[in-house]
Amino acid sequence: MNNKVKNDKGFIFLEMIISLLIWLILFSTVIPSFLHLTYSRKELLIDHKASELLTNQVIQLIYDEPFREVISETGFPVFTFSLRIENDWKEICVNYESRKNRYKQKCQKVQM
Repeated sequence: MNNKVKNDKGFIFLEMIISLLIWLILFSTVIPSFLHLTYSRKELLIDHKASELLTNQVIQLIYDEPFREVISETGFPVFTFSLRIENDWKEICVNYESRKNRYKQKCQKVQM
């Protein structure tokens, strides 16, 4: 019988290189998707906060309470509010800057 010792060092090295390439391909597709989802979530969070603050300001306007013109909270952009009065309508708008440095505005009308 032939008792030969196998040399598997080259094969193991090749397996490691292939598995490393598979991991790199997986991470190169997963990480950008995760970053995009995180960015979109933050953008939605800012929009939701603006809607929430606008609703609170409309409630104060309905009850004839003074509303704040500027609201600044940590982790969010500065929200500024403007009030327009037309005949029997009052329109309150919230202005803010999105994460993409775009100007956004949401308005709501209230009949008085």
